[in-house]
Amino acid sequence: MQLPSRTRVAAKYVKIADDLREQIFSGKLEGMLPGVRQIAEDYEVTLMTANKAVNKLVEEKTLYRIPNKGTFVAKGLPVKTNAIAVLVNDLNLPLTSRIVREMGMAATEFNTRLIFYQHFGLAKNELELAKRLKEQGGFDGTILFPSEPDDAASDALNVLRETQRPTIVFPHQEMPGWKIYNTVRVDHRVGFAKGTEYLISLGHTNIALALPEDNHQGMLSWQNLERQEGYTRALKTAGLQVYEPVIISSKPDLNELKKRLSPCTAVFAHNDSLAARLLTILYQIGIRVPQDISLLSYDGAPFTKTLDLSTMSQPMEVMGRKAFDKIIEMDEGAEPAELIFEAELVERGSTIAHS
Repeated sequence: MQLPSRTRVAAKYVKIADDLREQIFSGKLEGMLPGVRQIAEDYEVTLMTANKAVNKLVEEKTLYRIPNKGTFVAKGLPVKTNAIAVLVNDLNLPLTSRIVREMGMAATEFNTRLIFYQHFGLAKNELELAKRLKEQGGFDGTILFPSEPDDAASDALNVLRETQRPTIVFPHQEMPGWKIYNTVRVDHRVGFAKGTEYLISLGHTNIALALPEDNHQGMLSWQNLERQEGYTRALKTAGLQVYEPVIISSKPDLNELKKRLSPCTAVFAHNDSLAARLLTILYQIGIRVPQDISLLSYDGAPFTKTLDLSTMSQPMEVMGRKAFDKIIEMDEGAEPAELIFEAELVERGSTIAHS
């Protein structure tokens, strides 16, 4: 049984493209490609079929055209594979999973595969993965969620840069030295300033900042610092007292914590996980939310809806979509850019006006 003519034509141009590609990779075909008419004669096909084969190789960047001169072999240029490598800490992390899920949806629309590699926050794993990607190839670009702290990822980024493929980075903080890369991040200073201003707008003048205990040899210190700067800026602008942060340890002294929070009518938690812990702790020490104290969180994890927590939600889905769009633009020659986003308020029952 013969295949329909349309299918047979498609099969022919694909076979021609495959044959030309093999000649290019073997070194038999270099420089300027023979004209489409010559290719059609050599393979005994129509001009349309020959042209489709050439167009396929141009689209995947095995060939390139120079107007009024001809079509040339893109020697040394990587071949388009419709695959993007994604280096992540852990795919099960809540915020990362939200970004990656949206990237996956965008990739499907562009007929692109995402290939995931997990480094589990270890710089040595990250570097080894970058070296492997450079050696193996087979991808059009890389999206990197760096190990912590960010500067530990610099070696891996240098290796990825040598692949001559676009790279998107999701730094945890502002990294001035990374202007040569596309970076996508949330400005946490702005987010905490906006959250503090929201609590002030509710009439709260004594606002505590709750931070997690740093159990990771300084890895949380820069996160705490950015958030604390935003909180402090908003209070100083409003002419209000700035309290020393309340550090929530794994086994907090409940009496001391109650003493620290007693003057306050609102508390802004470093993240959603800490806010969830605070709900339990505040109940244990007899402080009611929101009747006695308003509780505002940060991140926007799905479970905050179940807990009725007001939160400053990071726009992870938007960031995932924009990051994917940007890596496609870069593959087409766009310049690197820094994409900065801000957390937005999601108001729920854990915050009320202070009377």
